[in-house]
Amino acid sequence: MTRRLLYILLLYLAVGMQISLATPLPGLGWDIDIVLLFLVIIATKVGHGEAVIWAVFAGLALDVFDPSAMGGCIVAKSTAIFLFGVLSNALNLEQPTLLAVTIFILTLIDRIIYRLFSPYSTQFGWAFLRFDLPSAAVTAIAGLIVLLIAIRMRVFTPRTVEE
Repeated sequence: MTRRLLYILLLYLAVGMQISLATPLPGLGWDIDIVLLFLVIIATKVGHGEAVIWAVFAGLALDVFDPSAMGGCIVAKSTAIFLFGVLSNALNLEQPTLLAVTIFILTLIDRIIYRLFSPYSTQFGWAFLRFDLPSAAVTAIAGLIVLLIAIRMRVFTPRTVEE
């Protein structure tokens, strides 16, 4: 119970940071998906089903701030975290290269799904190349740094494949 209350408070903080501090870089339109990184950390602490539920709650909290794409964040975050559960069991995410590629793929899938719900879905190709692909790369780089620090602090413990 105490751990879940802590997750709620940290999720609230992550959503607040996502909509304020992690807004797109001026002139570029790229941003870092702080909420997705936080959900990845939560996903290693709870079961796969509970991680998806946390992703649904996070997506709902983000959708409140963007009613034009209502439901997009819910579907995007829950799909990305479900995929993380599959990948974390299949890959050794303690290797930095695999961790960075995984974060990149998760962010890219999250962005593609969200874009399909947004009013910019008619300009999908342009928005993907101009905003989504660079944002996924920036999130992968920032996520790699944050998650490597979290591994050293023992806050993030990726599941590894047993040999």
